[in-house]
Amino acid sequence: MKKLIILLFILSPSSYAKENIFKPLIVRGIEVPPGSVIAQSTVYLEGKIQRFSFSCTGSVLSSDLILTAGHCLGGGGDADLKAYFRTTTKGSGPVIKVIGQLRMSDDFTSVLDRNDIAVLKLETPIPANYRPVKILTDANKIQDGADIVLAGYGDTKPSPDAPTLLAASDIWTLRSVDQKIITAHLTEKEILI
Repeated sequence: MKKLIILLFILSPSSYAKENIFKPLIVRGIEVPPGSVIAQSTVYLEGKIQRFSFSCTGSVLSSDLILTAGHCLGGGGDADLKAYFRTTTKGSGPVIKVIGQLRMSDDFTSVLDRNDIAVLKLETPIPANYRPVKILTDANKIQDGADIVLAGYGDTKPSPDAPTLLAASDIWTLRSVDQKIITAHLTEKEILI
């Protein structure tokens, strides 16, 4: 059976982790090779708000738009963001400045149906070896028990201080992990893996 690929564009701790419903991070997994379908549509996002730095994952929507999590814009939506077009932060590939940010909703504080989505506009078009992610047009393909691939910029191990945080000393690398959907319709906008 062909696997459905879901690009995971958030990589931060979630309130779900406290409830032990699932682990919200790509930890370990398989390193995604450059040039693969996943690598061609996924970007590493580095953000700064004053002196605080953070990382997120984004999915390419078009030649100059990236889809990511709304919380990656910072509380006021004023993060300074850059998109790295490479499979590791130490690898080679262009870095493009984000010049526009649009968070779909400021209401992403509840546990379920978080509305935690944002679109970023790039200063220049994506590199020639990248392409927009294929958008799923038939929601019926998301069924309980379906095989999926989750991908995102993860770490090789969780932080020993907090299992839901990543160890800062490890290199961020695009990784994927095979999963099964447990509940395809956990809420209107979410699935449970």
